[in-house]
Amino acid sequence: MFAFSVGGCAATVEYVAAMAQAIAHSVLQTEATAEDDRYGLAFMVDNSMGKNRGGCTPSSSVPGFGATSSDYTLCCQRFETATLRWDTRRVENSEKALSEHAFFDLSHTVSEDEIDAQMHVHNLRYLQWTLWAAGKHTSAIGWDTKAALDRGVGWVVREHKIQYRMAALAGDELIVRTWVHDLQRFASRRKYVICRLSDRSVLARVETRWVFADLRNHKALAIPDEAKARLIVCNQPPPLPWE
Repeated sequence: MFAFSVGGCAATVEYVAAMAQAIAHSVLQTEATAEDDRYGLAFMVDNSMGKNRGGCTPSSSVPGFGATSSDYTLCCQRFETATLRWDTRRVENSEKALSEHAFFDLSHTVSEDEIDAQMHVHNLRYLQWTLWAAGKHTSAIGWDTKAALDRGVGWVVREHKIQYRMAALAGDELIVRTWVHDLQRFASRRKYVICRLSDRSVLARVETRWVFADLRNHKALAIPDEAKARLIVCNQPPPLPWE
């Protein structure tokens, strides 16, 4: 993607014409990337018409350059409209990404048997809560763990990162909020925030790299389309439960 400003455009006719020709012949031959398409980019190439959907069509009114200053102005206007439409659809997609199972909340009350000798929750319990939350999230979006296990495939943990901020105590009412941060060919990175509701405290932030694997041969597999279709990626963290 590229952008240029409509306002404050002081240039010679030759420069304007050259820019218009570049738009007509270079930009219009470039297909939108998969990432652009995923975010609903409304600016696509229409090779059959020799123009893009923004409406910029080559002209030959300026000798040696193949386009006029009016072509450039039209292209600016069309690009501006297309960019606005693209940005609007991006916002709509962002709002959609914060709904429809984009994140999941696991509610948990700290029990006495989770308390260690130091009278607070043992460190490993935090990781257990995140595993529970991840499992329930994938179930909520329709992933059939049992069917996957029958086929000998599933998600395995490659890496955990955890930052402890405050201690959880017996009887605390917690929310473990989780979401998918990114999705790659073989792996997915999931993030979590563990919160205490009574004082609106963040107790821990966790990140786990999950790899899709052949459980029989112990090899990483490309994440199947059926799994990708159900996962909603949140590049930005969702709000805290009390926000």
